[in-house]
Amino acid sequence: MIFVNTKAFASVVKNVLNKSDCKCDLIDGSTPPEIRDKIITKFRAGEMRVLVTTSMLARGLDVPDVQIVINFDVPSIRTQQNVQKGDSETYLHRIGRTGRFGARGVAINLYDRPEDKKFLDQILEEYSLNCE
Repeated sequence: MIFVNTKAFASVVKNVLNKSDCKCDLIDGSTPPEIRDKIITKFRAGEMRVLVTTSMLARGLDVPDVQIVINFDVPSIRTQQNVQKGDSETYLHRIGRTGRFGARGVAINLYDRPEDKKFLDQILEEYSLNCE
């Protein structure tokens, strides 16, 4: 599973992967429920190995065979004081999609902006994690 923060970027990632012959699909908040169900069924059956999504699938999706989660964007939120910070709850739910039911899994976090590094450091500190 590849998580991104916006619908627009999810579409870009899906298109780039498909052009590279990586069979994948996309689910975001605008995906109608009947289409979403079909995509999830294919993903669960292994007919599609990569699923690009926004944080809408961070919770409630149990697919035991997910072994890798990639955070293409570090989840972040804007606080009531209008300060942006790392969204540790969404991060935890995103990476919880891998290694389900006692299996081992990998979470990969990508970032290219200094603020994303700051957000990831905040999240890791909150959970007392050390990642390299």
